[in-house]
Amino acid sequence: MEPTSACLDTSALIALLNNSEAAHLAVLREFQRYKSSGMVFITEVVFAEASAGMNSAKELRLALDELGISDLSANDDGLFSAGQVFKDYRRSKGIGKKDGVLPDFMIGAVADANGVALITLNDRDFVNKFENLAVVNPVKS
Repeated sequence: MEPTSACLDTSALIALLNNSEAAHLAVLREFQRYKSSGMVFITEVVFAEASAGMNSAKELRLALDELGISDLSANDDGLFSAGQVFKDYRRSKGIGKKDGVLPDFMIGAVADANGVALITLNDRDFVNKFENLAVVNPVKS
């Protein structure tokens, strides 16, 4: 069964907040779909990453509150899962693999542990990494 709630990855949140982003309308469509059936969340990692483009934490929180986006806190199971995926990724690291993926794995693992879908424009870092995670890339939908 497809999840009725979703978590936004940083790429999707940035596109949602900025209507001049190429993917804005596609992300908005998925955001509205999940808001109509459940809730939409971000994790602490997404808040931290999105903060780089804001003037203050208050400004970001206000934007999130206006959209009705809630916080999805990490738990031990999610964080442990992120660490295991990261370990497997590093073991299999080959040509073309990138560094700095642990934050993405934390976002995916928290969404997976909470049984919500993940809306992202960067699906390659999540697909086939988490057994039950529904990954939604609005520009590929």
